[in-house]
Amino acid sequence: MTPYVAVIQFPGSNCEYETARVLSHFGCNPKIIRWNEPDLLQDASGYVLPGGFSFQDRVRSGVMASHLPIMAQLSAGIKSGKPSIGICNGCQILAESGLLSESNHDQIDLGMAKNMSGHTSIGFVCDWVYVRPVHPEKSPLLRYFTPNDVLPIATSHAEGRFVLNHVLEARLSDTPHWMYCDERGQSGDFPITPNGGAVAGITAYSGRVLGIMPHPERAIFDWQLPWHFKHRTWTSSWEKLIVAFRELL
Repeated sequence: MTPYVAVIQFPGSNCEYETARVLSHFGCNPKIIRWNEPDLLQDASGYVLPGGFSFQDRVRSGVMASHLPIMAQLSAGIKSGKPSIGICNGCQILAESGLLSESNHDQIDLGMAKNMSGHTSIGFVCDWVYVRPVHPEKSPLLRYFTPNDVLPIATSHAEGRFVLNHVLEARLSDTPHWMYCDERGQSGDFPITPNGGAVAGITAYSGRVLGIMPHPERAIFDWQLPWHFKHRTWTSSWEKLIVAFRELL
């Protein structure tokens, strides 16, 4: 059987087809797998959990999907070394499953909280922001980026603020991750940081798993960028993420 990447479609996913299109463009051979087809994950060489609103974000974003039977197979594949990316709702599902903190399913060390500006809840945010990588050389998924790269990316979520326990917070300084920034790479408050937390994405399992709240699949091609970005020249591209992912399959 030809190796394929499983793009897992949960009830409420809405980014699976554009995510599959990007993966296909860069030679990853995606296959959309429904949440009730866990056996099909066994033959996948990698996983992508796309964005959306699984189970209408009831209770907490991602929590209901994290208890589906398919997550046992996904967890086994991730722990065996298969590269994986969770985008937006996919990131929330990985967090709720303990797969971004490498903890047991019944122990949540990392959660996604509602968007805040100071002490004010700001609800759903759909906008273009910038991110930069931290310690990309320590992650096989981020290895083609440099610490000086600043990339535009689309954000679209209401619960995207990473909340880490004290152990993960201490470990973050040495963990490859993504930070929100302005176009010069500097950190700042809202709207530079769209949810009240500086972290945009985090890696786990020796950098082979990435959970990221903004949408890299919406910023791969130049024609996807808004008009006010058209005149700017970027030193890096989200293509690097997909190429690195493909090379790990």
